[in-house]
Amino acid sequence: MVQNLKRYEKVQNTFILRVPTKQITVMYDPHRLEEHLSSGKDFPSPDSWEHTLLYTAFISVNDLFVGKDVLMPMGKNPRNQNTKSSVSNNIASSLINEELDSLDENQQPAGYPTNESFYINNRGIAVVAHRVNQLKNVSFVGEDTITYPEVLEIHMDEKEGGNIDGGHTYKIILEQVQKMAKKEKKVNAFVRLEINVNLRDVTTFAAARNTNAAVKEASIMNSRGEFDTLKILLADLPFYERIAYRQNDKGIPIENIVEYIELFNQKKSPLYESEEMMIPTPVIPKQKWGASKKEILKFYSEEINSAIVEERLSEYDLMEPIIKDIFWLYTEIERNLHNIYNKHANGKRNANFAALAYVTRNETKEKSLASGKKYRQITTYGDGEIKDENVMPYVIDKGLVIPIAGMFRMLLDKDKETGYYHWIKGLDIKQHAGLIIGFVIEEAMKSVAEEGPDNYAKDRMTWKNNLLTMSQYRMRLSTKGVVPS
Repeated sequence: MVQNLKRYEKVQNTFILRVPTKQITVMYDPHRLEEHLSSGKDFPSPDSWEHTLLYTAFISVNDLFVGKDVLMPMGKNPRNQNTKSSVSNNIASSLINEELDSLDENQQPAGYPTNESFYINNRGIAVVAHRVNQLKNVSFVGEDTITYPEVLEIHMDEKEGGNIDGGHTYKIILEQVQKMAKKEKKVNAFVRLEINVNLRDVTTFAAARNTNAAVKEASIMNSRGEFDTLKILLADLPFYERIAYRQNDKGIPIENIVEYIELFNQKKSPLYESEEMMIPTPVIPKQKWGASKKEILKFYSEEINSAIVEERLSEYDLMEPIIKDIFWLYTEIERNLHNIYNKHANGKRNANFAALAYVTRNETKEKSLASGKKYRQITTYGDGEIKDENVMPYVIDKGLVIPIAGMFRMLLDKDKETGYYHWIKGLDIKQHAGLIIGFVIEEAMKSVAEEGPDNYAKDRMTWKNNLLTMSQYRMRLSTKGVVPS
């Protein structure tokens, strides 16, 4: 009896893909299989096996295209797919190249079409599923004249399953099949499909399989859900939709955001080397400019996972009261550094930011808003749109902003009972940021002009001087209890 089914369907949280095949291999978890057979049991069937199964099949690339804009789940693949790269172009070319792959003794084309070798020259597509059914005698809806003797029915959870490797190959196949269909042609190529059922650790497996180019640590961490805490903390900020969590995503790399937040982390870097010293020395954050992003992410990961195991709030949860402020601070420095300099530098007389060597050396062509307002750069942590509140008249390097923003860590405290972060008593950060930045602005601009912003941000003396200045200001506030005007 022929079953008439759809090529794909979604049932609750499961994506079901059905693909015809004439060749299929089923392999079992070798360790569990040894245990099973050594106990005297018969060789198991796939349907009765509760451990990991590996199906491998060759399928026509045309059968992967099941509808415009229809994709199997892709969330567990640690990379986003860039189908415009040179590697992707090579994959696309090998799919549709019908030139013969060799020459005869007279140097004339011979052999087989190049795309007939695609199944072996491409590493294929790997997916994770929670069930696979081997169906017999299937026709597909709208294709009733064709009956397929054998069809694989692959059940993939939309969040925990789907594609984990070969994402570029998969998306390129879909693009090329659609293009050829418009010409009423099929792609004469097969691809190897690997289906992993009942995997115990999908994320680790995905990372291990994505080895053509190293997968960034942040991509793996995102697959594990380790940025979920930050996603909650950052949800109301204007740049939230621009955060890039996966490799090849466009936007603000999540590691840059973690790097900045870590400047204020008092668990990683306490304010002072020793509170018992008569004049305590501020600690230069281990996460300062030039620190290893790998190490920063490692600490972040350890803290997130330790908090889960110990059933406590992570240090990042405790920073929730100041998160909006520190990103506001970054933007305030970018947008208003020129005004702060003109107000506070050079003894408050004749300061002209526009004439500084740093500015003239960094100058780029001006652009204009519809209103006529001139700008050269947009803010780092805005929503990315070209509009009045996001544009800046000067190019301001990250290496200039970070040490100035980072010095504000000296004006933080933690609640002794709850552990939550807060600004020291008497400080209105938004009202007094300009004045505070004014303490270091002249020396900062002089240094970046001489050394460049990168060296300025890496220099321990930069951090030492900025943090000492803030430490003195902190002491001044602690004695008065209010911010001086």
